[in-house]
Amino acid sequence: MSEFKRLKTSEEILEFLDNVDVSDDEPTDIIIIPPDVDCLTDEENVDDNAIVINDDTNVLSSDICANPVYSSFPENAEKENIKNLIETYEGIDPLKCFSLFFDDTVLQLIIDFSMKYAKDQNRHDFFIEKSELLKFLGIMILTGYHTLPQMDCYWSKDEDKEVTLVRNTMSRNKFRSIKKNLHLADNHNLNPLDKFSKLRPFFDLLNQKFVQFGIFAHNLSIDEEMVPYFGRHSCKMFIRGKPVRFGFKLWCLASENGYLFQFSPYGGASTKRIEGLPLGSEVVFNLLESVENPNLHKVFFDNFFTSYSLMAMLREKGFFATGTVRENRIGNCKLKSVKLLGKECKGTFDFAFEKKNEICAVRWNDNSVVTVLTNVGAINPLVIAKRYNRKEKKTVNVQQPNVIQDYNKNMGGVDLHDNGIANYRIRVKGKKWWWPLFSNAVDSAVVNSWKFYNLVNGEKCSQFDYRSKLVLSLLKSSSKKSNEETINESAVSITNTNLGRPSKNALPTAIRKDDIGHLIIRKNERRRCQLSDKQFIKKFRLSKGLAGELIEVLTPYMSEPTRKSSISIERKVLTALRFFASGSYQLDIGDNRSSGLSQASVSRCIAEVTDAMNISDVVKRYIHFPDSFEKLNTIRRG
Repeated sequence: MSEFKRLKTSEEILEFLDNVDVSDDEPTDIIIIPPDVDCLTDEENVDDNAIVINDDTNVLSSDICANPVYSSFPENAEKENIKNLIETYEGIDPLKCFSLFFDDTVLQLIIDFSMKYAKDQNRHDFFIEKSELLKFLGIMILTGYHTLPQMDCYWSKDEDKEVTLVRNTMSRNKFRSIKKNLHLADNHNLNPLDKFSKLRPFFDLLNQKFVQFGIFAHNLSIDEEMVPYFGRHSCKMFIRGKPVRFGFKLWCLASENGYLFQFSPYGGASTKRIEGLPLGSEVVFNLLESVENPNLHKVFFDNFFTSYSLMAMLREKGFFATGTVRENRIGNCKLKSVKLLGKECKGTFDFAFEKKNEICAVRWNDNSVVTVLTNVGAINPLVIAKRYNRKEKKTVNVQQPNVIQDYNKNMGGVDLHDNGIANYRIRVKGKKWWWPLFSNAVDSAVVNSWKFYNLVNGEKCSQFDYRSKLVLSLLKSSSKKSNEETINESAVSITNTNLGRPSKNALPTAIRKDDIGHLIIRKNERRRCQLSDKQFIKKFRLSKGLAGELIEVLTPYMSEPTRKSSISIERKVLTALRFFASGSYQLDIGDNRSSGLSQASVSRCIAEVTDAMNISDVVKRYIHFPDSFEKLNTIRRG
């Protein structure tokens, strides 16, 4: 036997057998009988040492293994849904986009419960309007990207701390008053079995706003989100290894790009649950109640939720799902053990398909062994995944089942939404235990509106730019000045329309076109009126409508401007009205920042308007003197 060498490969064995001279009288050890033409054989006409390479470098040959066979597959209507949304909402600005989620219904709910809570606390002087609540929310959102160590610093007049925008928008005492009385439920009508009853009306309404456009995404993911909280509460959770270890846990349903459709707070193990149904399965079914057409979506979740029984129930209800699974939850799917598969090279996988419930289990050896259960996913085409090889000290290509790639691509929607919140989380702190959940809900609405804004406008606006535009729109909407002097300085908003290029500090488009607090005057261009109705009456002693009517009446009796730089009739009339209302010096009125007129120009305006008003038709219509002490006292009392 010394003349024979050790044969290691099938080619060497075949070569040896071909060279052996076997006579008929010698015993035969191996006989190779060629198969019939139509018979099946285990032999393939390929080189065992060769690596199968497809023309596509990202996909391996689909002949390597067979795919599971399913009776139905989901349809994809995402492109059509997004097209309909673009047709409806294209060109929407950040303020209107945010108002889709925090609309009048949500604002009124907060106002009603806050007013009721203030009265219950014997604070009858508290009052809040929708515009004030929006400014309050704007200041909250501002703290997410403009951070100061204390809230009082936003109203400081020190040069190194002051935020003029906030100080001119709302007083510090008003902000504190709103925050102190803010409430989201009726304390006299709380459900004792619901640990989140103080937030439930607000959460339910906000969830309705999030799904008002329908579930327009094709790929959905279910996961948990942590809201930071370090106080004492029975619902506070601790999760080791998470970026946020202490806080409230929210179950979330989101699209693959991070748009949040539904969320639900978790009340702990003492929460009343459905008997016989695991917690993970119950959460999945509760979140999927808002999905009207299961055949239009694929759902992804992690091993906390996934089980063989859940996959079977979802398939029965028409849902298509994929999720990582723990080793003891794969049911009837027999796979190589994790220990054995882990000893093989990276990229090795095993799968089993259970035909009755159409559930496929896939186990793949990556850096660690990963097991996935799916009722829709496919094995083929295998794809290439890049992994670092420690022995070779370089990145190598590893084969990966298609269902694993599909899971990795679509599972991170909740994490994307959570990341959007964490980047610019509201910094306003509160003493109420539910305050972190409320501020987190406001952040969720902002992130959703940002995602929706980019979706319908086809833009890639960063969240920082979006929040900045939104805050400016919220805070500059009918902003109140800090004192009477500032009010007087912002008086005449009807200025010459040809004073050069637009100001860099011009109001956002959403404010200029919101149709709130405008003085309607016929002009070639519409200009923003900076005064509210009360401020206008206080300044000119006439309402905006009456002032506009007076301008129209006096126009035929006044000289039209002949040059672009001439003073318009509107400015002349308002300048004269300001003089009549205040009785101030002409120089003081001319020095006003908004009018910018010299004393001589103010004098000419007053003289021209006075002459026009002395015409008999105008005098009889607009000028009346009291003819009794009773009428005089009535006028004095206002």
